[in-house]
Amino acid sequence: VKILENRRAQSRLYKSKYLENVLHDNIRFKEKLKDRDDLAQIRKNRIKNYEKNIRELFKPKVSENKRKEIENRINRSNKPRSKAHNEYSSHSRQSPLISDN
Repeated sequence: VKILENRRAQSRLYKSKYLENVLHDNIRFKEKLKDRDDLAQIRKNRIKNYEKNIRELFKPKVSENKRKEIENRINRSNKPRSKAHNEYSSHSRQSPLISDN
């Protein structure tokens, strides 16, 4: 009888550990999805700003100072990102759980 109770206790422990791991995996997966969505939104905003600057640059009546300011904005937006940003975004792209489509 004691052996049977022991096995049941081990089985319950195993199930609770398993469920806990599944829960943590789900939480991590949702966080990764959120991070990916945040990065996608940042990229969309960057592209939108870039296109806006380009359109502004080719308007017919743009003063020389304004033109230089816009060109500087465009060059700033094309500047390489910080090392931390690159590591973060490349890490999220390599994730086996998420395909980057």
